[in-house]
Formats: sequence, C-alpha cells, structure tokens
Amino acid sequence: MNLKTFIKNKCEEDQALALKLAQAAGYAQRSGLYRFLNSSEKEMDNLQGVIDMVRLIAPNEELLYMSEYIMTLDPNKSCARQGLEYLDVNKINYQRDMLIKVMKASRNSLSKEWAEIYEVHKDLQANKINYIQAQNILNSIKTKSVEMTVFRNLMMLYPTCQNGEFGLMREIIGILDVDMIPTGFIKDSYTCRILIMKASSDVSQNNTAEARKNATKAFEIATMDRFKIFAQLHLGNSYIFENYQLAKEHYYKGLSLTEEGSLFRIEMIRSLCALENIWGIKENIFVNEKSTEPTDIQEVVFHNLVIGNKEKAISLIEKLEKISVSHYEKAHLFFLKGLCSDSVAFYYTSIKHFKKTGDKFSINLPLIKLKEKGLDSDLLGLIAI
Repeated sequence: MNLKTFIKNKCEEDQALALKLAQAAGYAQRSGLYRFLNSSEKEMDNLQGVIDMVRLIAPNEELLYMSEYIMTLDPNKSCARQGLEYLDVNKINYQRDMLIKVMKASRNSLSKEWAEIYEVHKDLQANKINYIQAQNILNSIKTKSVEMTVFRNLMMLYPTCQNGEFGLMREIIGILDVDMIPTGFIKDSYTCRILIMKASSDVSQNNTAEARKNATKAFEIATMDRFKIFAQLHLGNSYIFENYQLAKEHYYKGLSLTEEGSLFRIEMIRSLCALENIWGIKENIFVNEKSTEPTDIQEVVFHNLVIGNKEKAISLIEKLEKISVSHYEKAHLFFLKGLCSDSVAFYYTSIKHFKKTGDKFSINLPLIKLKEKGLDSDLLGLIAI
C-alpha cells in the first residue's frame, strides 16, 4: 500500500485525524490535504510536511514509509531532491544510491547537479575516494543551486574532522552560509549537520562548553533522530571525564532514539562502554567481546584491567599491537599498556600519538593517569599543548 492510500484510509477511520494531519503538513484546511492525497502527481514543496504526517500515524515505521514514498517522487522536482538528503541522513543507503542514479538520468539540471554532489559525498563516506580526489571532482562541477553551493563545502567537514584537521574545519565552517538557503527541510537539515560537526570538533579540541552549546542547539531544532542522537552523543562525550552521571544520562537519551542493530546504536553503546571503563565500573554490561574492531577490543582490554584480569588484558594487547596502525589506535594501545604496566613511558608515548591526531580531549586518558601518579600539573599542561 502506498503512503497516500495509507493516509487516506487512516483519515476515513478517524475524521478528526484529517484536520490534525492537514495542520501537520502545513495546510490551512483539510481540503488542501485531500487535494494532495487524491492526486498521484501532486507533491509538497516541503518534505517535512510528509514526514510530520507519517510521525503522527506511524512513528515506528517512519523510515519504511518515507523511503518507499521518496522512491515514487518525480526525480525532476524539488521534493525528490529533499528526499535524497533524508535518505542520506538516515543511512538508507540502498534507496539513496538508487535515487542518485535516477536523478542523474533525469532531465532536470538541478536534480542532476544534486545527484552528482551527493555521489561524491557517498563515495567519500565509503572511502572509495579520498579528500583530494573529492575536491578534484567537485572542482569540475559548477553548482547552480544555493543548496549544493553550501553542501559541496559542508560535506568536507566530515573527512577533515575524521583526520583531525580542526583548523581547516573552522575555515570551512566560516564560509558556509546556510541563511542563503530557502526556509524548509534542507535548510533545517544542513543547519543541524553543521551544529553537530561543530560540537564534534569542539569536543576533540577540549572546548566542552562550546560543544555543549552547539549540541544542545542541534538537539532542540533537529527534526530527525540522527541529529538528536549525535547531539546526545557529543553532550555525553563532553562530560565523560567530568561527570559520570550527566554523561550517562545523555548517552541513554541518545540510545533511546536508536534502532536495534543500527550504526547509531553501536556508536552509543561504545561510548557507554568507554564511560564505565573510565570511571572504573566493574559491571560493564556494554563490553563487546565478539567484535573484531580495534575500538571494541580496546574497551575489552580496559574492562579486563578494571576487573583485575591482567593476563587476558595482556593477550589482547598483543593482538592490538598487530592491528593498531593509525596514530589514534596507537595512542589508545600505549595508554592501555601504561595501565597494564603502570609505566610512565607508555603514557608519554600515548600522549605523543594523541597529539599527532589533533585530539586534545582523548589525550586526557593518559594525562589523568600521570596526574594520579603525582606528576606536575603545569608540566603536563605544557606537554599536552
């Protein structure tokens, strides 16, 4: 059953519902809603109206209904272009990839442009191309729409943050002008993307007050769960060394918005696991013993050191030594070796690798342990700069 038929059936069952749905969709009267529902070709100017209706009648099936509906839209029109952003934000990758192909083959120049830009974003996120290759491709595309003029720069926040290039991130944020985009779904979504990336950068740079401000603002204005989830993630991260209870509250708020098995849920559980380990909680229910990801193995090692199982920790450290290749992985590896051996030298090596990542927040892991060993706080502050 298509979405319009589903909504019409719901309205027939409950006449009062029709008025609520009309208001949610932005119509002054029910007649506007029925014109939309009774025409297979009629589309809304703002996709948010459709999203809000689905949330009223089938909140638990929003992604299913919206992904099916978006694939029925005319690829030459604005609503399909908005749908591309919806699919991308919510990691509905199969339909997103299909829509990109359909839009690239459309007759509308703007739809082609959006498809080309989002394809670069897709390939960059999947590590099919690197930052330089993405820039080269984007330089060959002359954008006509204000949305893609913004998004072509916005998408570069993700790899720069991942690579620890926070100075470049600030430069990119400085040239992003979301206000030039017309009011509606896209403007709201891009605004949230930027706020979330600002919060992520702020946490990494140990600017926790700024991180909390940006994450809170993102949570308050977000219309999609992904942004709310990451807002809570960054809020939790900002408190992870400072306030156990507040950090846990934010993580649980984010966790409550995730679906079982989703990448967002995995990320939130990893953060909860790290929180328990950092605060020395022995009954850590979030430890993932089955994972082969270095991040998860690191937390398993940390947990075993918390509970005093040094023998298992040592065997896992030996495993980590073989798979830790990035500076970030090595920073955590040497921190764990420091925990295991109580070696100041390993903590200093951990700091060296953290500094190479540009992460001024996670560097607190070895710094806190060195302070506990009585090393001078002012000296450690200089080392960490």
